[in-house]
Amino acid sequence: MSIDLDFNPEQEALGEAIAQFCGDHWTDEDARGAGPEFPGSLWRELAGLGVLSAGAPGEESGALEVCAAMEALGAALFPGPLVGSFLAQQVLPSREASAIAEGRALVCFGSPPLLPWAREADLFIECAGGELYCAEPAGPVRGEPSPDGDAWGRVEFERGAALPHAARGLALAEIARAAYLAAAGRRLIAEAAEHARTRKQFGRAIGEFQAVAHPLADAHMRLEAARLLA
Repeated sequence: MSIDLDFNPEQEALGEAIAQFCGDHWTDEDARGAGPEFPGSLWRELAGLGVLSAGAPGEESGALEVCAAMEALGAALFPGPLVGSFLAQQVLPSREASAIAEGRALVCFGSPPLLPWAREADLFIECAGGELYCAEPAGPVRGEPSPDGDAWGRVEFERGAALPHAARGLALAEIARAAYLAAAGRRLIAEAAEHARTRKQFGRAIGEFQAVAHPLADAHMRLEAARLLA
């Protein structure tokens, strides 16, 4: 038995719509200059498209829609707690999940003490030993510099109740993360290849040198495999 994992026309249209949204609202300059200030209004606009509710229980969408969305967002290097938002739809009560899906609340997900988007978050989910728990900060969240400009924070948790469907939530989170990273990597390789095509050294484009071309080709092949695995 085989399973068709190619995007259908609706999933392709979803990815194209998100790519268009990113093209209209999140420029290359925005991505390169991303700093500690979270783009809240843009995040709410993205949520208004229904992106963050993809794959949620009761929705007609599933993991392939999440992949289509995350590939478009990864190619644009769009910021925010995307992985945690998709996970939250699987495990949080409907009231909290809806607030995240609609962009009214941000979720921080992971294992303390150093967590992405902790300074901006309204809700916290702790991951420990393959289980998920509601959590509250045990003290103030301290900002932590990060090379990518994301809003990282250092925090300790007071663990609350265990959350249901942890395995399903974590599986979807890994799929979402893999799709985003593969797409982001493909964009970087494309930009590196374009630079290699136009940058000249010793009177030749540097892409003509095997020491440049072969690593780029190898990285391209590995990223194509990563996308298929996602």
